[in-house]
Amino acid sequence: MSTNLQLVRVPIGMAGLLVGFVGTMHIVMPWWFASTRATGYVITAAFLCGSRPYRP
Repeated sequence: MSTNLQLVRVPIGMAGLLVGFVGTMHIVMPWWFASTRATGYVITAAFLCGSRPYRP
């Protein structure tokens, strides 16, 4: 059980850092974020899918 929690905890932490970074960039440079919003969503989705510790 503990190993499963460890496998899940890391991707969640990384996703949290990514969301925090994107949020910071949105505040600092909203024009840059708006121009790359679609790309950011694609990268975020790919990151979240690729970081899952198991395949369905």
